[in-house]
Amino acid sequence: IEKEEGSLKNLCDGIVEELQVIAEKQKIKLTVEGDAVIKGNTKELIMLIKNLVSNAIKYNKEGGYVKVFIKDEKDCVKLIVKDNGIGISDENKEKIFERFYRVDEARGSKTANESSTGLGLAIVKEVVDDHKGTIEVNSELGKGTEFIVTFPKR
Repeated sequence: IEKEEGSLKNLCDGIVEELQVIAEKQKIKLTVEGDAVIKGNTKELIMLIKNLVSNAIKYNKEGGYVKVFIKDEKDCVKLIVKDNGIGISDENKEKIFERFYRVDEARGSKTANESSTGLGLAIVKEVVDDHKGTIEVNSELGKGTEFIVTFPKR
């Protein structure tokens, strides 16, 4: 894949700005903190960030938050998307990166289910793999979810 260097914060800010209207309808506060220069495929990184942030909005509650943290560490760059939404059960955490798996079915949300293809997190996982990174998810039902994407520095 073609890679170029750029500011991860600039990518995140653009996506947050684009998704602001949707977030405001649910009174969800979006924030981005930190910055790091990352070498990656811009189109793929945008897809990754957009999927994580839009899911955090979609599976949140009115008045919630979605926080994006960018951490520039010695050996890696971390992108963390954290929300205080409805969370993901332990049994679903194992399946969320599978193609066409829709965690919203397990959450019992018919509205989200109608607009979901079940591809978003599978795409996220592919982008992470393309960039030789890792992704982990921490979640608790009723309390929220945190996705941590780690990109190695080369």
